[in-house]
Amino acid sequence: MVVQTSKTSNLLVIPFLLVFLNYSFYCYSQPQIINYTKEKIYLDIDKSDFYTGENIWFKAYLIDSKTHSSETLSKVVYVELIAPNGSILSRKRIKITNGGGHGDFKLGSKLESGAYTIRAYTNYIRNFDQTYFFRKTISINTLKSEVCSFFSTCSVFVVVSSFLASLHDTVVSINPNTKIPKIVFTVLLMAFTFLFLNS
Repeated sequence: MVVQTSKTSNLLVIPFLLVFLNYSFYCYSQPQIINYTKEKIYLDIDKSDFYTGENIWFKAYLIDSKTHSSETLSKVVYVELIAPNGSILSRKRIKITNGGGHGDFKLGSKLESGAYTIRAYTNYIRNFDQTYFFRKTISINTLKSEVCSFFSTCSVFVVVSSFLASLHDTVVSINPNTKIPKIVFTVLLMAFTFLFLNS
């Protein structure tokens, strides 16, 4: 009698075990729910290479990532200019109307040359991974060294030309019968300038 009871109880456990295993396999075979943002941002930037002192003009587009309509939860986009070292140089708050908004960054004259990043997001998108942020790398170059080089070259040119002109006048004043044309001094000046610029 005891043996029959244990066999009966074992037989009752098997169907429950099969139902449990079947349910477990069913749950794991279902597609997993993936978190995704409902908003998508794109920035249209006027160019990718800039010089210090210029403006970076941009237009922001914010759409629903599923329907591609301009009806979104957010009405504000934050756009940041990030330095090569990762620090945020400037942040703009752009109001979105009918799916778009525009703004600009004024590049200061003291920025160093390098690769900068423009990043855009909404407060809603910040709830997700940063891979949903809009990012674009731009190049900012400085004119400072080129301008200084140009002016230093010009100043050397002026000094040398003044020296050669005074040398010509000195030679002529010492010996008035000397017929050294100024063209010789001009050629010397041009040769010196060429050598200086290519050194």
